[in-house]
Amino acid sequence: MDNTAKTLVDIKDLKVSFFTPAGEVKAVRGISWSLKEGEALGIVGESGSGKSVSVYALMGILQNPGKVIGGFITFNGIDMLKLKEKQWQKIRGNDMSMIFQDPMTSLNPVYTVGNQIAETVMAHTKTRQREANVLAVASLAKVHIPNPDKRAKQYPFEFSGGMRQRAMISMSLCCEPKLLIADEPTTALDVTIQAQIIDLLRELKQRTNMGIILITHDMGVITDICEKVVVMYGGQIVESAAVKNLYKNPSHPYTQGLLECLPRLVSDEEEPLKPIEGSPVDLLNPPAGCPFAPRCARCMKICLTEQPPQFEIETEHYSACWLHALDN
Repeated sequence: MDNTAKTLVDIKDLKVSFFTPAGEVKAVRGISWSLKEGEALGIVGESGSGKSVSVYALMGILQNPGKVIGGFITFNGIDMLKLKEKQWQKIRGNDMSMIFQDPMTSLNPVYTVGNQIAETVMAHTKTRQREANVLAVASLAKVHIPNPDKRAKQYPFEFSGGMRQRAMISMSLCCEPKLLIADEPTTALDVTIQAQIIDLLRELKQRTNMGIILITHDMGVITDICEKVVVMYGGQIVESAAVKNLYKNPSHPYTQGLLECLPRLVSDEEEPLKPIEGSPVDLLNPPAGCPFAPRCARCMKICLTEQPPQFEIETEHYSACWLHALDN
């Protein structure tokens, strides 16, 4: 990674809550991370950890009753939390784009795929319909969809799951964004198609030098494309590091648990997968101490009462666990 590259996204102490009839759900509780141009960041964690909510705040698409209640978000040097909706609209889909989990529900079933891509182009540029249609076909070709002229005239139901995901990527890239956010882009796809989608994202990253944020619950997916990773649990970052350092030296018990859940192709003996016992933290009533403490086999008394700081394990490798205080 080029250390001289410009910082594209900078998030500091971000807090997001949902104000429901049952009370305040503290979905994101003070997270910080940054992303440079041409860099890929993986955000990993189980459902409810705050992965998607944090990038929804970055995109300005938090649904009511969700609100950013603290922190700072800058994108390409712009203070995003000070923008009005019209200013957001100029950036979304143009400078930053997002691939959502389910391409079938993200595509409009009554319009052709080419029409929807052309509409995106016209919404953010001064391109006319005829030229936008040509760009839509070219965009489908860039993501290796065969017969793009024919495919552009077809409807989403005529595409397979993998092709629909490629069409969504095509739509996200048609305005050449600086940042692409992929929210579980391989969900519900078979492993062969998953590999093709990840290969496509890697190729596009190398070709365009755009930044990528890959949101997933699968620790195995991030190794193929990401340079660094943040692991989230209970609305907080429990570990962050370069991908190779995280796999070589996982330092938080939650990260270790996620890695133990991965199946191993080569093993001396048959071993069952080791699930993480217990239930996710209740963010209506988050604990005073470490959010992972109730599920941690190495929990200490201090873990239940005080939140651990981010301990530096090695250069740019941090882990929020009180066990590291014993090592110092």
